[in-house]
Formats: sequence, structure tokens, C-alpha cells
Amino acid sequence: DVDNNPSIAASTARSRFLSVTCMLGAGVCLVLGTLGFLLPVIPGTPFVLLASVLLLKGSPRLHQKLLKSRFFGRILRDWEERGGIRHQDKIRAIVIVVAGAVFSFLFGPQQPLLRLIGSFFIIIGLLVILRLPPARD
Repeated sequence: DVDNNPSIAASTARSRFLSVTCMLGAGVCLVLGTLGFLLPVIPGTPFVLLASVLLLKGSPRLHQKLLKSRFFGRILRDWEERGGIRHQDKIRAIVIVVAGAVFSFLFGPQQPLLRLIGSFFIIIGLLVILRLPPARD
């Protein structure tokens, strides 16, 4: 009986805490991942992959829903089933980051410090994208 056994109750509480923490982290990662697909300075794919891992631990049911989503599903299935990212997805991500960077430099703030900070994040994003393993056939 859970009520009479403190170790079972503590284990259940830890399990619930871990599940809620993983789901909250997955939510934050999905928001950042979505922003990453829209903004040049945030790499979206790594955040979506991390959200998938967190959901797998926190809510397998939500993880399955994410795998079936039109927006993220194919990338996540490739990662899980083929161990990487498709070449065309990498190229698309690089093009989006570079196009966003060009747009930002042409129409964004002209302050040197902001350009330096933006350049730093763009370079980090490109490095992350380039280091993702290619999907196996």
C-alpha cells in the first residue's frame, strides 16, 4: 500500500516531479525550436531533438504525438530511426540561417556590439547544424 510505505510514496513523488520537469523542459525546447525555425540566431533542430528526448522520459504519449506532427515529425523520425538529419534538411537550415543573417545585417541594428553578438550566435548556430550527423540510408 502506497500510503503505508514512505519509500514508495517518495519514489512516486520523484517520478511525478521528473515527469513534470521533463514536460516543462520539452515545452521550452519546442518554443525555442519553433523560434529557431523563424529566427537566424537560434538553431531550431537541436532544441526539437532535445524536446523529443525529454518527452520520451516525461510523457511517451506526447512524444508519439510529436513524432506524428507535420512540423517536426519527419526530422524526429529521421533522428530516431536513421540516426541523423537528412542532407537537404541541413542545407535548408544553413540557407535559412545565412539568409536571416544577411537580412539582419542589412535591416537590423547598426550598433557594432549588437552585430558582434548576433554574429557570435549565428556562428554557433551554423556550427551546431554542421555537426549534426547525417541520416543513414
